[in-house]
Amino acid sequence: MIASPNAIGSRSLPAWDPTGRAVGRPPRRVPLQNTPDTDHSRFTLSRTASYTSGMKGIDRPRQFAMESAVLLALYLALCGQATISEVAAGAVTAALAAGLLQLIRRCSGHRFEPRWGWYVLFLKRVWLRSLTDCAILLVPLWRRALHRDPIQGEMLEVPFAPGGADPRSAARRALVLAGVTVAPNTLAIRIDSRRSLLQVHRLVPQPHPPGGGDREWPI
Repeated sequence: MIASPNAIGSRSLPAWDPTGRAVGRPPRRVPLQNTPDTDHSRFTLSRTASYTSGMKGIDRPRQFAMESAVLLALYLALCGQATISEVAAGAVTAALAAGLLQLIRRCSGHRFEPRWGWYVLFLKRVWLRSLTDCAILLVPLWRRALHRDPIQGEMLEVPFAPGGADPRSAARRALVLAGVTVAPNTLAIRIDSRRSLLQVHRLVPQPHPPGGGDREWPI
């Protein structure tokens, strides 16, 4: 049975302070079930607000080059070799993907202004988190496959500083949502900007929140 995040309904979720310690009580691990009276709109990913055209961001050639370099690095990491043919194929693929991103961004009216260092921070944390989560999931999934042992997930509300409606804050929110979701053990549900919280589902409960209490980068 696949767990659904709708199970928490209006239940009070555990929160964390910036030091990573549980506030009030440890995370409550509740079975997740489908409930017909759940307000599904509470658990949809918040759409980034549109921005005015007067806001200044990274110029398009630099952004294109930066995104192409990141995509090329990911391509080479996945293929596992850096031959001339693979580098050429990766460069073409990365350029096409980066161009498509530019087109989609221009048509949608959304603007992002990431810092150069954010990509390095994102890749470093996602890589380490993914390796850690794979180790965490190994035993529970093995027991599930052999003995049909149940896996009971948990829902968390993690303190998160979402920022404002500027392109730079929008870029950070997008990277945080992607980073939390890419890690195998966690899934970003939504950002609650009003309460400055990030709602996260974890397949296997852990004693500490994602990011160790970092309010800006809870990855």
